[in-house]
Amino acid sequence: MLNFGFNPCWATPVLREKIADEALVAALCAELLAITDLAAPYTRYQGEQDIFTLGPQLQRFKQEVVLPTFERYLQHWGASLADFEGKKVQGWVTGMRSGYFVPRHNHSNAVLSSVFYLLIDDSIGEDGNGDLVLSDPRGNANRGLPPQLQSPFADLAYTPKSGEAVVFPGFVYHHTIPTRSQVRLALPVDLFLYP
Repeated sequence: MLNFGFNPCWATPVLREKIADEALVAALCAELLAITDLAAPYTRYQGEQDIFTLGPQLQRFKQEVVLPTFERYLQHWGASLADFEGKKVQGWVTGMRSGYFVPRHNHSNAVLSSVFYLLIDDSIGEDGNGDLVLSDPRGNANRGLPPQLQSPFADLAYTPKSGEAVVFPGFVYHHTIPTRSQVRLALPVDLFLYP
C-alpha cells in the first residue's frame, strides 16, 4: 500500500552484529586452522556437502551463532526459520592470505548471504584494504541522475572486524577489496529456504 508522504520502498536490510560468544569464536578459529590449508582454503571443502559436519566447534557455531543470526534477520521481515519446511545452510572458509579478494558477485539462489569474520589482523581497513563492498541491488536506478543525486546509490563499504557478522539478501552484489592482511579467517554462510 502506498501511504501519503514518504514511503520506504525497496529497502534492503543489512545486518551487522557482534558475535557474543568470544570463546566459541576462538575455539572455532583453532579448529579451522587445524583442518584448513591457508594457501588454498577452498581445496579441502570441494565436494563437501556441509562444512558444519567437519568438527564439533563448527557444529556448535552453526547451532548457537549462525541459525540464531539468520532467525533475527528473518524476524525483521516478519518471518521465522520455523515457517519453512525445507532449509539448508551452506558455508565455506575464505580469505587467508595477502592479496586475497573476491570479485563482484551475488548468491542468487540463496535467500540470505552472510560472512562471519572470525580472525582479522590489524592491517585490515587501512585505505579500504580488505573491505567488503555491497552494491545497491536496484541496478541502474541512478541512471541519468546528476552527480549531486548519486549518493543514495553509492556502494556501502564495511571494514571487517574479528568477531563480527554481516548478513544481507542473497541477491545483493558484493565484492572485497584485495587484502594486505596475513591473517583473515572468514566463514561465509548462505541460507536456502524452501516452502
